[in-house]
Amino acid sequence: MSTSRSVCNFYFTDCGDGVFTCKQCNTSRKQAPGSGYSNLLSHLATKHPDHLAVFEASQQGQTLQDHGLADTRTMEIFKWIEWVIMRNLPLSEVDDTLTRGLAGIKPVPTSSTYEMLKRYVEIRDAIKMVQAVEDLVPRPTSHRRIVQLLSKLDDLDSVCVKLQSEELTLADVRLLFDAVVVKYPVTASYLKADASIVHSPGFERTVVKVQGDRRLQVDEEAAVKPFLVVQPSSARPTKQVDFATATLRQAKKPRHASAQKYDEMLSQLPPTSNRCERLFSQCKLILTPRRSSLLPANFEMLVFLRANRDLSSFTSLVGIDDV
Repeated sequence: MSTSRSVCNFYFTDCGDGVFTCKQCNTSRKQAPGSGYSNLLSHLATKHPDHLAVFEASQQGQTLQDHGLADTRTMEIFKWIEWVIMRNLPLSEVDDTLTRGLAGIKPVPTSSTYEMLKRYVEIRDAIKMVQAVEDLVPRPTSHRRIVQLLSKLDDLDSVCVKLQSEELTLADVRLLFDAVVVKYPVTASYLKADASIVHSPGFERTVVKVQGDRRLQVDEEAAVKPFLVVQPSSARPTKQVDFATATLRQAKKPRHASAQKYDEMLSQLPPTSNRCERLFSQCKLILTPRRSSLLPANFEMLVFLRANRDLSSFTSLVGIDDV
């Protein structure tokens, strides 16, 4: 059974100071607080005679959500949000594999979003032939932006895949980053050679030149001086050659190469080891502020167990007696 309060809440918006606006005709009516709803109901009876029938029909068509009920998936999402907020957990906790195993919510990774856009571009012409979804197809301007976005994502994805190679040198990475900066200038603040996040730009620039067999400046030679290899002096006297032979030999030497010889380590120096980077990231996750007083031995044990998680299972504890 409908009540005066529910009917008035359905048809009127409370604007404050006893003023209510009708949602049907935007008429403002005054109703003193504590005096009931007679003035508002009088307006409905005069201007909207069928207001009760409309109200009853709307109540019968309400969903479960309108009555404070929700489906299981919605409740799970809410509980996830509440858990992360109330327990001060990192936002990435909901993406953790172990945590995901305890819930039935299927994740939507970035790769799936990319595949959906790629699939749309491939079947767009066929979609336009289906009248039921023709109005849902993006406009030509939006379509062009999607195509451009996919092209950029393809370029950046190829760079990300190449960076995961363990054989990549610092010179190779610099070539890739320079190409990305030229094509996407917005990345310059992070990828250019003298970016603020680079710890030792002079040293990195010198190593790139050494790996590229290019001549070094005086300050660059000083940056890699500890890696200089001293050539042993030969006991045999230098064989005398004529002017013509010496001229030809000098011409065949690379003009851009440095006269100094450096440790082979510089030529093989990687940009950043992916394995080391993952290990350092795991260490940061383990050594939280709550574990700042952790003993070094215990910290080493936790890092070892986490890094080698795929090598152990519950069977590893079989046969171990409780201490």
